[in-house]
Amino acid sequence: MWLPGMLVGVFAGAWFGPMAALALGLIGCAVGGLIGSIARSRRDDELRALRREVARLRERLRVFEVDAVGAAASSTRSEATVASAQPGAVATSTADTTGAPTSTSTSTAPPPLYPDANPRPAAWSNDALDGATASADFVAPVSTAARIDAWLPFEGNWVARIGGLLLLIGVGFALNYAWDHLLVSWPMRLFTVALVAGSVFVLGERFRAQRPAYAEVVQGVAVGIGYLDIYVAHAVALLIGPGPALGAFVVLGAASLAWAVRREAPVLATLAATGAFLAPLLVDSPSSAPLPLFGYYALVNALVLGASLQRAWRGLNLLGFGFTAGVGVLWGLDQYEARHYPVVQAFLIGFFLLYATIPVLFARRVASPRVGWVDGTLVFGAPLLAWTLQYAIAEPLGERALAVSAGALALFYALGAFVLARVSTMRLLAHAHAFLAALFFALAVLFAVDAYPTFLLWSVQGALLVWLGLRQGERAVRATGYLMQLAAAGYFVVVAGPAIGQIGWLDAWRFGCIVIALAAFVSALLVERAARADR
Repeated sequence: MWLPGMLVGVFAGAWFGPMAALALGLIGCAVGGLIGSIARSRRDDELRALRREVARLRERLRVFEVDAVGAAASSTRSEATVASAQPGAVATSTADTTGAPTSTSTSTAPPPLYPDANPRPAAWSNDALDGATASADFVAPVSTAARIDAWLPFEGNWVARIGGLLLLIGVGFALNYAWDHLLVSWPMRLFTVALVAGSVFVLGERFRAQRPAYAEVVQGVAVGIGYLDIYVAHAVALLIGPGPALGAFVVLGAASLAWAVRREAPVLATLAATGAFLAPLLVDSPSSAPLPLFGYYALVNALVLGASLQRAWRGLNLLGFGFTAGVGVLWGLDQYEARHYPVVQAFLIGFFLLYATIPVLFARRVASPRVGWVDGTLVFGAPLLAWTLQYAIAEPLGERALAVSAGALALFYALGAFVLARVSTMRLLAHAHAFLAALFFALAVLFAVDAYPTFLLWSVQGALLVWLGLRQGERAVRATGYLMQLAAAGYFVVVAGPAIGQIGWLDAWRFGCIVIALAAFVSALLVERAARADR
């Protein structure tokens, strides 16, 4: 939930300026994380209760089986003892009954299945069973620290990772200080930083045998420092041109992610990518042109895609999506101009294609392919963000440009649905693509006739998220769908409603109300059907 909360906060604060977007994004991240933690806590409590009950039933069944076996064995031993202790009586009875058939039956009744003379040990009582079950590992209470650790994008020693990020930020501030005061020459500064990065990486490798988790943190910080060093050499010190800088980024990024994939070290990959995404933000670049910044982020995202081809690392995918979206929105609000359109359009297309492909790769890598919460975020979040930004930069070009953009998205998702429908493990993902194709086709038709705002997309995608959450039992996905529909209604009332012209025989206000009401009605119908199915 931390990523949807951050995105909602950023978009809400964008109306008031970059600083408000940053502040509301941090607040939304914290609130979303808290909501997700509470939801996970409730699910964990329910799961622990179910496991406790199953364990109690299994133990009682084992007790009954042991009692039954013991009773049968005791009955057999009693019959054998009686027969061996009274041989004379049996012989006399046989001699006295001349001509009578010999009876092999006895008048002794079999002992009860659970005789009172053989009570169950105290260790098998209900109280003992409850205590034994409660002491099992899977029903141990979850500590606050463990819940905080589960809330973070990665697991493990998060204190050490925060320390590593602080070290990386400190290196960035040190380079800024050197830029302002010119203490030593630029080549000497950058060489020193590179030497520190290499030493830290070697030190982390030496820790791998004893402390593998800590080694991943140390090596991730080292790779992040290397990224920062290359970026400063290119964008601030102007010592290397775009070509050499691009080559250095490719070599360092490919090497670090390949090393992380080989070592199966998601923490190393996550921290290395974090350093790569933070590098342009930690150092003030003298240039405000979009090409260096977006070209750099395109390269880092390509490396994320390369890692996704080998490993299903959710945190890395979300990290790339969140950083790229946040930086792109903040840059656009502050510095975008009409002359930047070609570069921004090319980067937006590449960003959309990349993060529309990653969920498919993730579904192929996981053991039980499904569109989960993270995949749902990318499946619906990528087109939502891409369309919002596309609408902002293409609106000055006219309604035809918006119609072409929506038509291209509809064609892309229609082809995706056709291909994914042939794979049995990706049917749900194919259904999501089919819904998105129909939605963007409707938008293309509407824009071809008359311009139409974005709230329609938000309303329908909110209903799609509700459907997806119900299909998979994910409350967080459903909650995001509800919030998206509320945001669409608020956007319509405040911004979109007064700006829409006539649409056929309907006026703007009535048409918008009908669209929002239909999305809410479909969501309510889906929830009602799911509730009836669970009864």
